[in-house]
Amino acid sequence: MLLLDTEKSNMNTILKTQFERAAELPEENQKVLIDLMDKYCKAIAFENFLKEDHKTSLLLLKGKTGDVLPELNKAKG
Repeated sequence: MLLLDTEKSNMNTILKTQFERAAELPEENQKVLIDLMDKYCKAIAFENFLKEDHKTSLLLLKGKTGDVLPELNKAKG
């Protein structure tokens, strides 16, 4: 991992290595990373959606994309 030459490695190799490292983390830390990646992917998809000028279809998105780990996003009360 630490010896991985990021200048010579492609992005898939680097990403795979990082996922392998993340798999060694405690479960709670893994859940945080999964939630973060899920939200990031949704944000990128939404950004691309807006760039493609689909603004008239925004109402169709409401409530259509659930969280991968919904228990992380419940309000603590």
